[in-house]
This record gives sequence, structure tokens and C-alpha cells, in this order.
Amino acid sequence: MKKELKITILMPVYNGKKLVKDVLESIFKQNYKNYEVIISDDASKDDLDIFFEKNKFPNVKYFKNKTNLGYGNNMEVLRKLIPKDSEIVFLMAQDDILAKGALEKVNTIFLENTNVGALIRPFYMYGHSIHKPLRDFGPIDRENDVIVSVNDDESKLIPVINTVCQLSGLAFRSKFLKTPFHEHVMTSHIYPFMEILKDHPVMFIKDYIIAVRTYTSQTRHVPKIYEFSPQDEWGLMVRTVFAGKKYKKIRDIYLKYVYENFVSLVQLKNFSTWSVLFREYWVLLKNRPINFFNFKYWFFVIGTLVLPRQILLPMVDSYKEIVLSKLLKSKKLSFTGVKKYE
Repeated sequence: MKKELKITILMPVYNGKKLVKDVLESIFKQNYKNYEVIISDDASKDDLDIFFEKNKFPNVKYFKNKTNLGYGNNMEVLRKLIPKDSEIVFLMAQDDILAKGALEKVNTIFLENTNVGALIRPFYMYGHSIHKPLRDFGPIDRENDVIVSVNDDESKLIPVINTVCQLSGLAFRSKFLKTPFHEHVMTSHIYPFMEILKDHPVMFIKDYIIAVRTYTSQTRHVPKIYEFSPQDEWGLMVRTVFAGKKYKKIRDIYLKYVYENFVSLVQLKNFSTWSVLFREYWVLLKNRPINFFNFKYWFFVIGTLVLPRQILLPMVDSYKEIVLSKLLKSKKLSFTGVKKYE
């Protein structure tokens, strides 16, 4: 019988009463049983604590902060709650869904690859139906799991930074999770992952063990998270984690990726303020002056300047729902055990 490593699932929550039931049920449906869920409620105002008082779930520990600490600091609360006997830490958001067999896959990867320090996975985003993907953040190889090290080339390193943005489904060997989660919202969980990548190979699995809800994301509903430049958050993370000559290669690859992410301007136009948007135009030029001669940069700058939010937001959502969903349908993305969430 295969050994089952002790998996600790960390879940930060805030006003998630309408969402947390689904994610918990997707966890409870796992055949894998050697796990526990630790939930840190960041002072929710929707009676989530009453929900947990009435429902005593097995293997679930619920804690509530007295005051709202913010996402990054709440993640630190969770890190300090990891029990000493934990072998694997698995991150999970309150509004995402875990595929059937996900924890078993994670266990197998860490058992069979003793040198691997962390695990990353592909995922897709969905809107109103989990069976209708809207955006695909795919694996490096759709047929095989792939080991990635800090010295690899762009073909492996770019999919990692492209996919690590989402919290859910990232897994770490507990003994390597020594770096604190950062206070910055966009990159809080990325610091410890990248610190592990510096010293240990990580496994990019081929399986879609996570489906991510898009319309409930705080990036659409909490403008405050854009008070600090998202691109500069990422840039700071890259420069901090990969400082020094030894990491120049990966630092240059990642900084180029960060400051050529022009699509982020659309998100800022739709969900933030004019001042934030103009600041981001400058951030992209200041950190990568060559963008001034990049057609794509000006395409997104002019587009976000000219199109009003009342037109741009419905246009983007319709593009995902109508065009991208049809394109992704041909990929036949495999995600099991979710009939109830349709």
C-alpha cells in the first residue's frame, strides 16, 4: 500500500460563506484521507463563523482573526499554524474547486521525486459553469510531468511564472516552506514558491487538478488591491528573490515577462481608477524603456484610453464566454469529479 504523506491544506477566507461549501465538498470527495484543512478567516462579515459553528467538519480547523489583516498577513497566520508533523503544504482559495484525485496525484509526485521541493499545476478559469473554461493556463507538456530548475530556459521558466499567479493547487514540502508570505496581495504566495525554486527543482504536472472561478475574484471587486503597482509587485518579487549574479539569467527572463505584460492594462482599466492606469503606463516604460518602440504596448495603451469601461468590460467578458470558450473546447481539458458544481 502506497504511503500517504500528511498534507496540510491552507485556505485563507474572507466573506466566503457562499463559496466555501463548494471548495470543501471538492476536498471531502478526495479518496486521499491523510490531510487536514486549516482555515484562517480574515474577520469576515458574512457570518462565516456561525456556519462553521453549526457544521463540525472532520479534518477542518477554523480560525478567525479579530481584525482584518489583509491577504498577505492572513497567509502568514496560516503558515504559523502548520503543524510540526505536516509533510506537504497545499494551498487552496475559497472560491476554487479541487479535482477528484488531486491529493493522490500530489502525494505520488512527492513520494516518487524526493528531490522535488514544490509542485505547480496547470489550471483553467471558468465563469458560470465549471464545464465551460474561459482561460487556459496550460502545462509545459500535456503528455508528461516536467521537472523545472532555476537554470532552465524560457520554455520551462515562463510557464512557471505564468501559472504561479493563482494560489490554489500550489504544493510545497513543509520542511522547505521557510520564507514568509509577502504582504503584497498579488505576489504573497509567490515568494516562498520562488525561494524553493532557487534551491530545489519543482515539478510542473500535466493534470488540471484545479478549476479557478473568475467572476468572484477580488481582482474584480476590490480596487484597493491596485494601490501598489501590480507590475512593480512582481518586479520587486523577482529582484528580491533572484538577487545576485548567480540568478541573472532567470531574473532577466522574468523581468522581461513582467514588464511586457501589457494585457494587465485592460484589467486595471476595468477594475481600478484612471490614476492607477496612468501610473501603470509609466511603470511599464520606466522599467523597460524599449517598450516605447513596442507596437503591442501602444495598442493596449490606446485601447485602454479610448474605450470606456462600460464597453471594454462587457467586450472582454463576451470574448471569453463566446470566443475563448469555443477555442478551449477543442482542447478537451480534463477535470473530473465536478458534476455537482455545474
